[in-house]
Formats: sequence, structure tokens, C-alpha cells
Amino acid sequence: TAIAAGLDHALALRSDGSVWAWGQNDVCQLGQNDTTSRDTATQVPGLTNVTAIAAGGAHSFALRSDGAVFAWGWNANGQLGLGSVSTAACTPARVTALDGRGVVELSGGGFHSLARTSLGAVLGWGSNSGGQTGSGTPGSGNVLAPTVVSGLLGVTAIAAGDTHSVALRNDGTIRTWGNNSAGRLGNGASGVTQSTSVPQVPNVGTVTAIAAGTNHTLVVLQDGRVGCFGSTFTSPCGRIEITDLTTPVEVGPGFRVNQ
Repeated sequence: TAIAAGLDHALALRSDGSVWAWGQNDVCQLGQNDTTSRDTATQVPGLTNVTAIAAGGAHSFALRSDGAVFAWGWNANGQLGLGSVSTAACTPARVTALDGRGVVELSGGGFHSLARTSLGAVLGWGSNSGGQTGSGTPGSGNVLAPTVVSGLLGVTAIAAGDTHSVALRNDGTIRTWGNNSAGRLGNGASGVTQSTSVPQVPNVGTVTAIAAGTNHTLVVLQDGRVGCFGSTFTSPCGRIEITDLTTPVEVGPGFRVNQ
């Protein structure tokens, strides 16, 4: 019923609430209590009644039907939300700091993580090298506890990139924060980090879905068009450009997700 892909591993959620994983497992991102990589899907032990999953660079999450969040994998930057740093968690560990928060969605970045609550708030934790957790000073260290991104409410979707974050609000606007190298925040600038301030990205239109890559961001517009901003290296925006895209540019043009 759902899939999630990290840097070198993948997860699948089945209709019976079980989670399955495969791929690279050098830092326990498969949750098997070992570091043996697997080329076939293997059930993650100890997880039942799961309703949502997420995969970061080398870490993984599962959300249970009762609202409990479990995390495993690489934790050198505190991206699991367990309140400390460690080499890795090799079996699913409950993120008790998220108990009772009403989490409905999780997203894993390169070395940070995001959660969205039923009230439309966003929490961030892990590496804050570019301000991607949405709290604290960029480059000041790791954010070890899930921390609310201030001034950001009414969120209906989240996406964590490598070192930046994106949120979609219920009015169809988007907010971005973190590392702005290559213009991946879409605010018309490049190279300036943005942390606790999450202003609206201008000149986008009404957005219905979002996604964040390593150095770029994608948005789906109400009419089915796809907008992209960020790095043009390897043409992730589906266009041949000489300079990075610091404001949203249509993918295609002519491509529509509803066709």
C-alpha cells in the first residue's frame, strides 16, 4: 500500500500492516539486527499495524495505527529522534518524544527528519548543517529532539531533501527552509541558508503535491503542471539549463501529471 526509497535501500508497507525492506544495510537501515545487505524483500521484525513508512538517506521510519513512531538505521546526527547520537539502531526503536503528538506523516532527509501532526504542525530533528530542521542556528550542530518549526501551521504534506525541507499548506502555498545552494528553496536567491524563518515561496501558484531531492524541489500545480527549482546538474528538472533555477520553472513544458 506504500513504498519509500532511501539512498541505497527501500521499504514497502503491505495491507496487513507489515513492513518489508531490502537493499544496502551497512548501518542497519533494513532493521534486521545485522548489517547484511539483502537483494530480496525481508520483513522488518517487531512491527505490526503500521499505516505509514518513510526512508531517509540511511535511516527508516514506521508509523503505527496508534500513533507510535519507530525508527532504525543511521543515527550519527540524531536523525532517528531518540534524543542522542549513536552509530546506528539495528532494530526498530520507539521515538517516545513523538508519543501523543498526533503524527500522521514522516519524511526522511539525508541526515535529518520531519514529522507532520494531525493539527498541521511540523517537527524537525537531526543534522542542522543548513538549517533544515527549522530550528536553531544553521551549522550549530544537531537537533536531537523533535522540535516544532515555529510559525508554520496548516501543513498538509512535508518533504525532506538532502539538506533542505519543504511544506505544503492547506491554502496551496509552500514553505521551504534549509540549505539554499543551487536555489533549491525557490525564493529567488541561492546559497543563503534559511532556518527559523519559513516565508512563502513566491510566484508558484496553487500547489497540490511536493517532493524534495538532493539539490532540487518539485511541486505539482492544481492544473497538473509540474514546477521545479534548484540544481540543473544532470537535468533533474527535465530541462537543459546553464544556470541553476532559483525560482519555479515548468517541467516540460506540456507535461501534465493528470494526463
